[in-house]
Amino acid sequence: MKLKDDGKSRGFGFVIFATEEQGRKAMAEMDGKEVGRGGGKISVVPAERRLEEEDDAMMMGGKGKGKKGAVPDLPTQQAAYAAYMQQMMMMQHAAYMQHSAAMWGGGPYAGFPPMTPGEYDGTIKSLIAKGHGFIECPQTFMLYNCDIYIDLTTVPKGAIVGSRVKFTVAANPGEHPKAATAKLA
Repeated sequence: MKLKDDGKSRGFGFVIFATEEQGRKAMAEMDGKEVGRGGGKISVVPAERRLEEEDDAMMMGGKGKGKKGAVPDLPTQQAAYAAYMQQMMMMQHAAYMQHSAAMWGGGPYAGFPPMTPGEYDGTIKSLIAKGHGFIECPQTFMLYNCDIYIDLTTVPKGAIVGSRVKFTVAANPGEHPKAATAKLA
């Protein structure tokens, strides 16, 4: 039973059953029954979640701004757990990258193999007058978690921002991965 601060009943309560079938049976048997000295009829229905009253702490099973003691429904718990697991996997990946960097000598790009064989397709993302630019490529981004540096001396003649290029990559420990060769696609 839910109680007010003065200890009196708030007029409702919750019962948790081991199985859904037990809950349905109890609802069928008790809904509309007269109880107590006043002969009032009780209403027995499934509890409804009021999402607008929850906050992030509530979704993770803690107490938040929502109703005291409320327990999140299964889809809410599953979504919160999936978000938590994704965050844990990202933290584990970051720790792995730090470990790899330490093994190769310490820089942010230190965990890369010295040379990645193959030719890739990408798009010139930027060209900077200081003498370099960057190539955007989903395949190399999966390998290095960054865009590929390209020196202006390697940029193909006539290429501009947005041009499609075929390129190879050189990635030395401790250095940003860069285009070793590039030609217009």
